[in-house]
Amino acid sequence: MAAALPLVLLHGIRLTHTMWHEHVAKLTSQRRVVPIDLPGHGERAGQRFTMEAAADAVADTIASVGGRAIVAGISLGGYSAIAAAQRHPDAVAGVVAFSCTAVPHPQRATRYRMLAKLAGRRGEFVQRGLLRLRLGAESAAAVTAGGLHTAAVPDVITAVTSFDVLHALRAYPHKVWFINGARDSFRVDEETFVESSRDAKLVTVPRAGHLLTLTHGEVTSRLLSQAARAIDAGEPSTSAP
Repeated sequence: MAAALPLVLLHGIRLTHTMWHEHVAKLTSQRRVVPIDLPGHGERAGQRFTMEAAADAVADTIASVGGRAIVAGISLGGYSAIAAAQRHPDAVAGVVAFSCTAVPHPQRATRYRMLAKLAGRRGEFVQRGLLRLRLGAESAAAVTAGGLHTAAVPDVITAVTSFDVLHALRAYPHKVWFINGARDSFRVDEETFVESSRDAKLVTVPRAGHLLTLTHGEVTSRLLSQAARAIDAGEPSTSAP
């Protein structure tokens, strides 16, 4: 049986590593799980977000846990995982990318430019209220325990919309699992993402949207465990409905 590689988890835009609390609790019995903050967020709030800085933060974390790991992320975290895989392919043994199969053209960033306007105390109050409605009070409190880092959004938009994600996928030699909610608009280019990867699997979660790791924690924990075990074992990837 292949040894279980460490698993590094990357959060979505304006959130922090605390969004993975449910997955950490479920997966730590199987392998070492290390959720981290990306530049501009949480413990790295003082750093400017760029794709290079995000990739290097991932590489530093992997170096601290043995030099090789699986990297998983949702939305911004998914794009950052792909960037890390391109920049540090020997360190990133495989990628699990949730909710990030839309080519990030600038015109697709409109909703996030609107999000950037919700900075400050009043904006944070509105965002926390929306998350409570969506997730329930207890889960929303855990997800936002590291704060809401809306000030990072403009730098994130600049970085992600200039990132050639398809080129990064073509360059990466290892496994990539794409996991999307069936109702997520970020599915729009999923087939192109799969075709651009050397070894890819596509999984769709029924009745789930963009925030599927938050709304479907049980299912996504199970899928993350399955993907990580397949990467450990070097199993070839095949797409699934």
